[in-house]
Amino acid sequence: LVLDDLHWAAAPTVALLRHLVTRSDPMAVLVVGTYRSTEARDLLGEARRSPRVGEVHLAGLDQAAVEGLVAALVGHDLDDAGVALARRIHDGTAGNPLFVGELVRHLNESGAPFGTVEPDVPDSVRATVRRRLARLSDDANRVLAVAAVTGAEFDTRVVGAAAALDEETVVTGLEHAIDAGLVVETDPAHRMRFAHALVRAAIDDGLAAPRRAQLHRKVGEAIEVVHQRRLDDHLPALANHFVHAGDPKAVDYSYRAGARALAQLAHEEAAEHFSQALALLDDAPGGELDAMGCDLLLGLGEAQRRSGDPAHRQTLLDAAAVAQRLGDADRLAHAALANTRSFWSTTRQVDGERVGALRAALAALDNRGEGDSSLRARLLAKLAAELVYCGDTAATRERSDEAVAMARRLGDLPTLAAVLAPRYNTIRGDPATLPGRLADTAELLSVAEQLPDPALRAEAWGWRAVAAFEAAEADVGEAAFAAFERLTAGLRQPTMSWYASYMAAGRAMYAGRFDDAEGLIEEASALGQAAGQPDAAMFALAQRLVLSFERGTMARWERLLRMAVTRDPTAAWFFGSWQAVRACELDLMDEAKARWADLAAGDLAGLHFEPAWLHILTNLATVCAAVGDDRRAALVAEMLEPHAGQVVTLTSLAYGGAVDHYLGLLAACRNETTEAAGAFATAAELAERMGAPVWAARSRLAWSGCTADRDEAVGLATAALDAASSHGARAVESRARRRLASLGAPAPVAAPH
Repeated sequence: LVLDDLHWAAAPTVALLRHLVTRSDPMAVLVVGTYRSTEARDLLGEARRSPRVGEVHLAGLDQAAVEGLVAALVGHDLDDAGVALARRIHDGTAGNPLFVGELVRHLNESGAPFGTVEPDVPDSVRATVRRRLARLSDDANRVLAVAAVTGAEFDTRVVGAAAALDEETVVTGLEHAIDAGLVVETDPAHRMRFAHALVRAAIDDGLAAPRRAQLHRKVGEAIEVVHQRRLDDHLPALANHFVHAGDPKAVDYSYRAGARALAQLAHEEAAEHFSQALALLDDAPGGELDAMGCDLLLGLGEAQRRSGDPAHRQTLLDAAAVAQRLGDADRLAHAALANTRSFWSTTRQVDGERVGALRAALAALDNRGEGDSSLRARLLAKLAAELVYCGDTAATRERSDEAVAMARRLGDLPTLAAVLAPRYNTIRGDPATLPGRLADTAELLSVAEQLPDPALRAEAWGWRAVAAFEAAEADVGEAAFAAFERLTAGLRQPTMSWYASYMAAGRAMYAGRFDDAEGLIEEASALGQAAGQPDAAMFALAQRLVLSFERGTMARWERLLRMAVTRDPTAAWFFGSWQAVRACELDLMDEAKARWADLAAGDLAGLHFEPAWLHILTNLATVCAAVGDDRRAALVAEMLEPHAGQVVTLTSLAYGGAVDHYLGLLAACRNETTEAAGAFATAAELAERMGAPVWAARSRLAWSGCTADRDEAVGLATAALDAASSHGARAVESRARRRLASLGAPAPVAAPH
């Protein structure tokens, strides 16, 4: 005889079991459930004394068993949505097979495909719970009603205070509820929980809406009394109860709960608290939001930004508008600052609305006669970062310099960190600033390590890594990248995860791990687009382009590059230089010359406003050398020479070898073979030190064309062939084979790619 939760308390059942226990059949086995009525306890005590009786305590089915039962009941295997629903059914029923069956039958009757709708409480379960409640006293029912409003697990002290019942009455009522199988005890002693979520839901659903709202208010007030010394630990519960009660206290508690959740990195939970409080304000008479409403918008925008919700932009613009209407300079500044990322908002564009908010905040500070301040320094630094693509590099640099100088005058570490963090990308349009950027990132890291902000520390390590890599400090860069990735993983912020993935993709390409890079590019693209980053697709496009160059598969890029140049004239230098590089890679020299003529007619000095300045210039050096323009080669070399010894970066998306490699190409173009060989040797050594085998192969292959020593040339070309072949760099491999053939040296048979 199997006894489940629905059949234990009835007197006929007890009589039947007594008969089974006392009968002479030696095979009788009693399988019992978990209820502990007085009759049950007496019977079990009697049964245990009989040698012919075995006792098995039934627990709920585990998750896998519930999934199997659900699949059997619906008559087919479960898809992903079905499995997810089956797991929720397991959690809601604690694995009780009868409740599982009732829920699934209820869903089947709806006619909707399983997994597409959420179940409510079936009438059969409601009826069962009502029958049990009917056997309890009025006080016990009152206690359970309050407990159901409190939650799946509840504090008996809070329930007693909310129900306005003395301790003895509460305890007695709960004992009867335990006997009826409605609640179970947990630790500590004053905490209990409902036996099944369905039981609690059935009781809660049975309450009229006004009664439920009243009980929510009483529970909230009881929490205030019982937990008055540790109220912050109960802010989510307080917010929830007063929201459901429609009590004005809900706004303050929701704000406090949201702020606490933000501090605990629970970004989605924080957004829910801020949103529910804003909804209450929207429903209140009076219309326009006040200062508290502005604070809620600020909190919601910050929570959305951290959780990767693109809605944060408009939320924070709304907060800025409210603050401006209120004439509140501080809130306006905070709204403008929160609505930025660690560099410009949109690559190759200026976000006019965000810039407008930053300028309005600065004007508001001016209006109140404020001089040096933390807010002013931060606003200047962020405004400089947002205006990188405005075309006025000098003004942008001046704002950043002013922000740093002000922070130093203030002597405030958080402010100094805040203005140094966006500075790396603000001034990187000029590679001559690399020594300064190295110093800035070292200082930023030192300051960030003294502050309790894990996001700031992650950002500091990230920029330190990029700067070190650009300066060819491989060990420093790799250690910094490792710290950045470790900290980012713990932040649970989609935007930071996007940064980490695309940075990792760039490093994988540089290391010749092209398959890994391909996967990381797709991962980064998905993360960036899910987080609402407006330039995530452009970043992915740029990385795929560089990966295709590394692999030697640029033939398919003709149409894509043409479309990119047509659609985004601001990117003409970037994609135009890649069109020319593609022509050179495919030995389409007539096209390469035509593209070079168009590029060379432009103002090369005007590139200084472009953060990808060095990357574009090295592309131009490649094309200039390939088409043999020795006159312009001297001009490009003059622009590159101050940056010898550096690694070419594409804003941390990808790396393009050493600057010395391109100086070697330009020297060879001018028939300065000795200088070219020296530059290629330096570039190859640097690439090896940086762990970039394919770039080392490129430099050695070019070097082989600058030496009159055949054996040395063969050795260099062979080394290049080996590295290119083992890493799948097809274009380099093909050129190495042609070079060896020209030297009359045998080359191994090409392995299939």
